[in-house]
Amino acid sequence: MPGVNPYYGKTSKIDDEAYRKTMDANVLSNLWLAQMVAPDMIAKGAGSMAFTSSIGAFKPSVMLGTYGV
Repeated sequence: MPGVNPYYGKTSKIDDEAYRKTMDANVLSNLWLAQMVAPDMIAKGAGSMAFTSSIGAFKPSVMLGTYGV
């Protein structure tokens, strides 16, 4: 799933709606996925999860600060 970034600008200026949309799509959805598959992995006694990010997580950006979280 591609990341969502509805806001370009400083994190200190982001409104709550844009912040929630970014966090829900890019962070919370990964938690939900993990919660859905973990029980099956536990029952089978095996499994692993890998969550990847964009370069935005490693290179600071004034315009993409919230997305980089």
